[in-house]
Amino acid sequence: MSLGDALTAVRRHKAGVLLDTNLLLLLLAGTVDRELIGNWKRTQIYDQDDFDLLSDLLELHRGLVMTPHIATEVSNLATSLAKPDHDRFFRLFAGYLHECEERLVAVREVAVVDVFARLGLTDTAIVRFKRRRPLVVTDDLPLALHLERQRFPVVNFNHLRNLAA
Repeated sequence: MSLGDALTAVRRHKAGVLLDTNLLLLLLAGTVDRELIGNWKRTQIYDQDDFDLLSDLLELHRGLVMTPHIATEVSNLATSLAKPDHDRFFRLFAGYLHECEERLVAVREVAVVDVFARLGLTDTAIVRFKRRRPLVVTDDLPLALHLERQRFPVVNFNHLRNLAA
């Protein structure tokens, strides 16, 4: 997939865009303070160019999707932030949660899926979306590969990073 193809996929996708946990952390941290990206252990694998790429990608699409599982992971991981970044992060996160479309997949439906042990709860819940599948933007290779095999709309952010470099 080329960078242009990915941008077109985001622009045309009608069922929303779902960011995986790491990319949502990147988006929120970079919005709070671009310097935080390289200085916080949860986002230090990224740089400001990655933040810009993700921001540009999301500007094309306003319909963002969230699962309670991703929200919980983001909340738990962000507790390590020091003040005042912590408070700014959670205010921003609260606004993001207010704007997103929440999609729920019950844990009893997740736990019976054969990929649960391999992908974990959060990623398996994404796999279980049956209708109105959002476009998943992830940098998690096992998740991206599984979604591609299932013909699920997915963009591997690492591919975009390489194309943009």
